[in-house]
Parts: sequence; structure tokens; C-alpha cells
Amino acid sequence: MAITTRKMIAVVLETGSASQYTLDTYEGDVNISGMEAGFTEAVPVLDRGTYVGAVEGDDMFPTLTVSIKHDGRLTDAVAQKIGDMLLHQGAVSADVTTDPEGRVWMLKVVVTVTYPGGGVDTFTVGNARFSGDYAAANDGNTLSLTFTCYRDGSANDPILLT
Repeated sequence: MAITTRKMIAVVLETGSASQYTLDTYEGDVNISGMEAGFTEAVPVLDRGTYVGAVEGDDMFPTLTVSIKHDGRLTDAVAQKIGDMLLHQGAVSADVTTDPEGRVWMLKVVVTVTYPGGGVDTFTVGNARFSGDYAAANDGNTLSLTFTCYRDGSANDPILLT
């Protein structure tokens, strides 16, 4: 018999102006894709078709995906909501980005996963562009957020796992 464990997921989004939005903690799932040593790809070096080593190639930009139940509002004219953070509108429309060049809307993201029995994982991204998907259903609404993690020169470069 399979045993299903319920992980509780907390997500905090922060703008470059230090405005924060914390999603209510819900059951959910986390997926990280594209993790590689040094966040750079390895390019094989061949000598007449024989592998002789590797060199670092292009930077890798891992993605962090969070899927949670979400029964709150997506936007609000006064209070920060997840839709406002995503689209840079409403209460955060005047906030600045975390992007070092200040050209593209990005945020700092902290995702905390709490496991039954007390284990905790925390994922911190200092500079993330994100997209979201929302599905309404009778058994509860689901919110999926995908964060593309970019380098920002900090300790969270591009993603810090603790």
C-alpha cells in the first residue's frame, strides 16, 4: 500500500522595493529543473571523435515550479495579491524590480517546504522571472507558479538550497 505524505508549501515574493506578498501555506508540490554544477553546461571536447574532456559552456537557468491549492483572490487594487506580483500592477505597480539592470520585472522568491514529521527545505531565488497558471475546480483552486532563476551575484546565485 502506497503512503502519501502531504507537504505544506509556503511562498514569499518580494519586490526590489521590499514589498512582500506571502501566499497562505497550503498542501502542494515543488519541482526544480535544470540544476547542474556551477549552473553552467558541460561541453564535451572531442579529438577526432574521442572524448578527451569537457569545458564549461553557457549558463544554465534552472526553474523552480510550485503547485499549491489557492482559494484567495488573485488581484486587488489596494492589497498585494499574487496576480499583482506576477503582472506588476495594482498595489505593487510602482515598485522596482530585483533585476540588476532594472529593465525586466523580477522578484526575490523564498519557498519553504515542511514535511510531516518536521523536516524543512528552503529554496531562495534572489532574481526570478515567473509565470503562473490558475485552475478553478470544485475540490479547490490550484495555482502553479514557475520561476526562472537568474544570476544576481548574491549568495542566492541563482538558487540557494537550505
